[in-house]
Amino acid sequence: MHVPGTAHPRRWWILVALCLSLLVLVIDNTILNLAVPALMSALHATPADIQWIISAYTLAYAGLLLTAGDLSDRYGRQRLLISGLSLYPTPESRARPRLDCSSAPDARS
Repeated sequence: MHVPGTAHPRRWWILVALCLSLLVLVIDNTILNLAVPALMSALHATPADIQWIISAYTLAYAGLLLTAGDLSDRYGRQRLLISGLSLYPTPESRARPRLDCSSAPDARS
């Protein structure tokens, strides 16, 4: 049992778990930004169209984040964090082969 005014005995494990979940989010946004040239060429989109796509993604993500926060308050934060992190790689692994950025033009040229 945690006594108020003292350090939590598992505080470093909690920090590691939260940092790993944040790393997943950063990697997801990096993948989205790396896919921009492939999206532009595959969809024949203008930069304004790509901005709409990224904004829609961010808006949907924010809405799901609020929903996940409410669900974690109801069913337990640890249970929802573990289930979310275990389900995360499933759609990512299916989408990754479809976005081949190797055919996109090099930004340096």
